[in-house]
Amino acid sequence: MKKRTSEYRKIYKRHYGIIPKDEFGRVYDIHHKDGNHENNLIDNLIAIPIQEHYNIHYANKDWKACVMIGLRMKLSVEEISKLNSMAAQKRVAEGTHHWKTEEHSISVSNRIKKSIAIGTYHMLGGKIQKELQLKRSQQQIHQWNGPASNQQMLENGTHPSQIKKTCPYCNKVCGVANYAKWHGDKCKINKDNNGIH
Repeated sequence: MKKRTSEYRKIYKRHYGIIPKDEFGRVYDIHHKDGNHENNLIDNLIAIPIQEHYNIHYANKDWKACVMIGLRMKLSVEEISKLNSMAAQKRVAEGTHHWKTEEHSISVSNRIKKSIAIGTYHMLGGKIQKELQLKRSQQQIHQWNGPASNQQMLENGTHPSQIKKTCPYCNKVCGVANYAKWHGDKCKINKDNNGIH
């Protein structure tokens, strides 16, 4: 399946031509020099190897970007888990994490509040998160390495977006989401449906 090209990559290619590759055959990343992803002026874009791109974001403590780049670099489960933990901790410290809002804190159970206070809440990292992520990884059910990962399903041709079904009543071919919502037993042409949607 062809990857969607970001607008800033298209801009870079229009101006400079083909984006180079590193010694491992990986296409360079396009980095926004000022850190503003809305600023796609050509002077703000630079092509750099993926490792260098990761290092820049790591030095700037932009953990969320490190996670996204690290997944493409195929970092270990432990490394990705650590980066996710640091990203969550940073959002907590900045007061931007969703459970730092008053509305959310009211709805959080006492058990979760206690685990946050003693530092064992899974989004703060530590033993709970590490054990959970390692277990999921070993069972090959973790989102970034299991058979149910989006990337794996896309490569296998089993992602829901790639699967088409034909309605036995109206013969329309559509994706599984639309089929489940509008076709099969729910099809308007299905006499047993009595016209109910």
